[in-house]
Amino acid sequence: MPAMFFADKQAAITSIAYLYGEAARTSQLGQECLAALEENSGFDRIRFVNLEGESFASDGKIADVADRDYFTRGVQGESGAAVIMQSHFDGTKLIGFYAPVRMNGEICGVMIGFLEEETVSDILETDVYGYPAFTMIVDQDGASLGQYLAEGYEKATGFSSLLPYIQEEERKTTREALEAQTAVSFSFTGSHGLSAGNIQPIAGTDWSLVQLFSSKITKQFVDEVNRDEWFAMLLFALVLVASGVQFIYFSRKKAALEHHKEERERMIGLLQSVADEYICLIRVNLRTGKEEQFRLSRGGELKDWAEGNYTYDHCIESYADHIVCEQDRSRFRHATQLVFLREILENRRILS
Repeated sequence: MPAMFFADKQAAITSIAYLYGEAARTSQLGQECLAALEENSGFDRIRFVNLEGESFASDGKIADVADRDYFTRGVQGESGAAVIMQSHFDGTKLIGFYAPVRMNGEICGVMIGFLEEETVSDILETDVYGYPAFTMIVDQDGASLGQYLAEGYEKATGFSSLLPYIQEEERKTTREALEAQTAVSFSFTGSHGLSAGNIQPIAGTDWSLVQLFSSKITKQFVDEVNRDEWFAMLLFALVLVASGVQFIYFSRKKAALEHHKEERERMIGLLQSVADEYICLIRVNLRTGKEEQFRLSRGGELKDWAEGNYTYDHCIESYADHIVCEQDRSRFRHATQLVFLREILENRRILS
């Protein structure tokens, strides 16, 4: 779930950076635009950083962030994730996703969206068999970037504060897995005895997800089966692995569908909030499954451009001439040829 969530955030900030650059070509953008982006984008904070390293906030405040790694990378055309241990604005810890902003093909700044610790904590909430798990995101050095505090756990400063609870013979392995960003499972001692935990790398970042499952699960299992503790622990571990895989798979699948729908609705609202005109037409290529974008010069209804002749070819030609930007017209006409549509419909008829 965190990996999927962060991937969506990276895609969102890339889209926002593109829209901001397109809108900046025709109008002067200020803090009102940043405020609208914050309200509709799903980020807690949105910042635009110009080429001098000045970071502009939605409340009008400005801070010098030329020393930040994300600024250096962003103005070089890179995009990615960043951790801010102490904000130049208010000193808070933030997780950010950034992308370069281009105007007329040239980089004019960097757009970055931030998530606060409380937001990160909410997405990390995890339950197993009705018991909440302690979940924390850490960097390769083990520093905590955000955590969900389950009942009975204290806030951890980082992975090092968990090491005393991990079985001594497994501490080196877990530490190496964290540094190398590889997955590993381990045992630890909780308030109710021995239990299990794991480390999972988060794709697309230098971060890892650390989870500790409540030792109450083990105790309950031991109490219900009248067997010695070690056999029960072994049996629990097997059940946890099998059920955990199913739990993660189905919860991620459900979350993916719900989150995809939410992101789509949010991006539609975002488009409407930052521009008076349509910026692009998104078309799904049914043969490849990929999306293609065509920039539009304006919006309009069928009667505005079809001129009474509603044949397919005439509609496409008229739409391209009246609505699609001149630079994209040739590509749009080729992508929407009737021969392609017939081929797709014929294949669908045969398969049916």
